[in-house]
Amino acid sequence: MVNLPNVTSSGSSGVGMSKKELMKYANDPFWVRLRTFLFVLFWVVWVAMLVGAVLIIALAPGCPATASLPWWKKCALARVEVKLPTGTGATPKEVLTSATAQLRKLEGGLKALKEANLDALIVSGLDAFFLDPTLHGSENGTEEVLEKFRDALTSLNAAVHGDEVKAKILYALTLDQTSVGTEWHRKSADDVKAKISGGGGELSQNSSTSSSSSSTAGYYLWRKALLSGTDLIWKFNVDNRLYFGTRSTDQVAALNYGDAALKEKMRALVLSWVRSKVDGIQVDGDFYVDPSASVDDSSARTFASAETLAEVRKWIKSGGENKALLVSGSSLTGGLLKSHTEANYFELAPEGELWSLLSASGDNLLPALKKLFTDYQEADKAEAEAAAAAAAANKTTDGTPAAAAPSAAEVKAKIGLGWRSFTVDYPANKGNRISVHSGLTMAEAVLTALHLLPKSNPIIVTEASADTSASPTSTAVDSLAHLGRNRLLADLTRLRREQSESFMLGSTILPEVMTHNGKGEVLAVTRVYKQKNAYLLVINFASTSQEFEVKGGAGVGFDREVSVARVVLADSQNLSIVGKEVDIAKLKLEPKSFLLVELAPRD
Repeated sequence: MVNLPNVTSSGSSGVGMSKKELMKYANDPFWVRLRTFLFVLFWVVWVAMLVGAVLIIALAPGCPATASLPWWKKCALARVEVKLPTGTGATPKEVLTSATAQLRKLEGGLKALKEANLDALIVSGLDAFFLDPTLHGSENGTEEVLEKFRDALTSLNAAVHGDEVKAKILYALTLDQTSVGTEWHRKSADDVKAKISGGGGELSQNSSTSSSSSSTAGYYLWRKALLSGTDLIWKFNVDNRLYFGTRSTDQVAALNYGDAALKEKMRALVLSWVRSKVDGIQVDGDFYVDPSASVDDSSARTFASAETLAEVRKWIKSGGENKALLVSGSSLTGGLLKSHTEANYFELAPEGELWSLLSASGDNLLPALKKLFTDYQEADKAEAEAAAAAAAANKTTDGTPAAAAPSAAEVKAKIGLGWRSFTVDYPANKGNRISVHSGLTMAEAVLTALHLLPKSNPIIVTEASADTSASPTSTAVDSLAHLGRNRLLADLTRLRREQSESFMLGSTILPEVMTHNGKGEVLAVTRVYKQKNAYLLVINFASTSQEFEVKGGAGVGFDREVSVARVVLADSQNLSIVGKEVDIAKLKLEPKSFLLVELAPRD
């Protein structure tokens, strides 16, 4: 039992002051002033914090308009090829062994991706059927080699995503055709021959037919007679005395995605690649469907199927919405300046002929590039005029908007429409026709110019350097290392990432150029975004030095004069002025040289 002390109200409890004692200080001048000061201080601090928060929000630069774009529309891509043994003498075991060795080599050379500021690597040259275990069986120990290939593939994909590289990886796979010498094509030819001998002309399994049938007769497009007026070339097969459809030569045959068994097999094949932690797949060409699937049908028709391409996209997206399907070489997609429709819109749909046209320009590089950027300039003008007309029509007589402005989601959706990709030969490639014909500097100038094309993504195709003595199993890694040896590409990709709005979304302007001497063979292109900043590329195509003036202000997209013009990129002849300010009214370029200048308007 605990005895508590008996404390009366008149006794001292030792806790605080009584009310009577507190009241002595209530009206004390010192404490009155202190309470007033603290009260005012509280509200001053509170209002200051509120004003500060408002200012931070108001003055913050905010996320760039490109922030909402998926990774494949704003990343810097490069493609390397895995060289494999070819010919009828190469066994599946030899091919897989070579592919495995090259994937291991690539894993050890990924540092070059970071050195070149690249965000994604496309690996081409591998066969999609490498991940089909039913294709090789256990012939000559192939099954064991196949498992080693799978391990190498998984390891490479993990290394690309690792902390040291932090990039994406895609594989360029041929899903629309196979070689004529493959087991599939040989078996299909035999099955077709057997069906015809048995009196049957219908080859494909429709959607109601079980896909477990062992017949491969409908895997390809077969006809008894040569067809003309179609979107395919028809070649004769001597084994079954029939014609087969192909996109190009008699060495490859187009697959028929109208056959349910073939489609199911290809779906499983695509999913096996997607599940290997790959970020996307690049496909080359159209997917074909035989509407009749009869060898007796002689109708001229279109076999390319946009629906099948969309279905393949769904297969890839089933592995995650962040997976990408890159389409190249397809006739189903429009050019860079064509409007978006559901039929021609895929991730980075191609501008297939762009690089071929530029490569074939020879001495006409200047007019070819000028026409390309003029088309963009006219498209920008037309879009601005249409927007102004729509805004004028959208106002009532008192000048107030008659309809609500588009939502942020609608604006973001529009930004992402109509994006295209194109392949560009790395300037130092032995096969770069611009470099061979006009010199390395001009090839670098064209590469720089193509990085200024809006709503597009150049895919840099690289090969082993000219002086390499690489073995067959090191070709791909040598090609990748080749990219890291040139600072121009690294600087270009860095600029495009840091100034994504100007490079990807800005307006294209060809400013007026006045030459003071020389032939006037100068191209000037400006990319500007909302009066914030601009990038001016000037290229001297002449074989003599050129002195010239570029009109500032409205000429480069500003409503006021240029205050700062700083060189950010240059060819090897002008490296000494990189980082320095120049006067765009008094520029001089050496023969076959270029500058990329950052412009800022006067405050």
